[in-house]
Amino acid sequence: MGLYYCHICEASHHDLKEHITCPYCGRVYCYECIESARLMGRENCVYCDNPWKIVGIREGKAWETPRKYFDATVSEIEYQVLKELEEQIGEPIPQVNEIDWGTFGFTTEGLHVIGVGLPHEGLTSFPESLGQLINLQRLSLFGNQLTSLPETLGQLINLQRLSLASNQLTSLPETLGQLINLQRLYLDDNQLTSLPETLGQLINLQRLYLHNNQLSFLPETLTQLTNLQKLSSDSFPSDSLSIPLQIWVSDLIYKTSHERINMTKATIDTRYGEIVIEFFDEVVNTVKNFVTLAESGFYDGLTFHRSIPNFVVQGGCPLGTGTGGPGYRISCETEKNAGKTEHKHVRGVISMAHAGKDTGGSQFFLVRKPQPHLDGKHTVFGKIVTGTEIIEKLSEGDKIKKVIIENKSPEIENHKLIKL
Repeated sequence: MGLYYCHICEASHHDLKEHITCPYCGRVYCYECIESARLMGRENCVYCDNPWKIVGIREGKAWETPRKYFDATVSEIEYQVLKELEEQIGEPIPQVNEIDWGTFGFTTEGLHVIGVGLPHEGLTSFPESLGQLINLQRLSLFGNQLTSLPETLGQLINLQRLSLASNQLTSLPETLGQLINLQRLYLDDNQLTSLPETLGQLINLQRLYLHNNQLSFLPETLTQLTNLQKLSSDSFPSDSLSIPLQIWVSDLIYKTSHERINMTKATIDTRYGEIVIEFFDEVVNTVKNFVTLAESGFYDGLTFHRSIPNFVVQGGCPLGTGTGGPGYRISCETEKNAGKTEHKHVRGVISMAHAGKDTGGSQFFLVRKPQPHLDGKHTVFGKIVTGTEIIEKLSEGDKIKKVIIENKSPEIENHKLIKL
């Protein structure tokens, strides 16, 4: 049992007695003073003129579960957590309708959502007691000064969204992997240098945001996140990722960074089966060049004249020697590859072959293993979506039976090929 001080009658009262706390200025008023104020038609705080919110119980009865925190029904544990957060922040946490980026407040219905975000940058540690809120579904601690998180974070087993963006986190607890119902995880704008292996246990995770950290590698367990639909991250040096991770990152970022429905596609028929390619239509002139040649039948019957294990397989030369072309040249578009992780020379992409800058024509190559030294020198203009395993089987002399173009996008359809 404690005491509170009424800012109207200037008397101290037991906190079992109903009282009102202004969520804006934090001043407390006893029940009798508020009733007197209401009889005079006043419903707002006498200091800051904002609406009052009721805290406590009526008629001086002992606290019972559920309590009232403002006008929200909360349990004893939930009440204590909110009060602990208040003490750290130095002001009341208001009740709000919805929690989003930077929201400061909590929602009703059993305290399913808490947000302590900008501009309230006073939270420097994660309250241990917060792990007791097993019904919590969304937690936003965006824009605070957190440097670490307690192991009790893993107790929030019903958490679906967790925003820890724009803090000062350098590491994450292994117990993060216990949040198996988590669907969205925001970790961008921190100082993370590594991620726990247990992150791969978040089997229901759909969105993962890692931008603006200090990560130099990713744990290979991320490949277990089969339900992940969006990965937002900085680019990683190819040699810092394992081969499975390179493929996983490339496929995922490619899949989630574009609307793939209307992207131009090509099917290359070989003796081992079909290779289906989706083009990066933003590299418009290079794609238009390939599409134009394919639709004219130029590639039909040509061979893959170059095949190097762990490197590339190359085709598109009408002479079969690597010295031929369509009779004209096109410019490189490597500037359109810049800054895009999926536009790197990773396994399964198609890129333009040339004898020097702006000398490309009809020859292309399919990448078997990551070749970062080619980035910025050759134009990556598409990615294999079906039949990646076939490129390992192709050898010199294998024929391109036919190339079929499908689903030509408006960008490619309307672009006029620019030749040099």
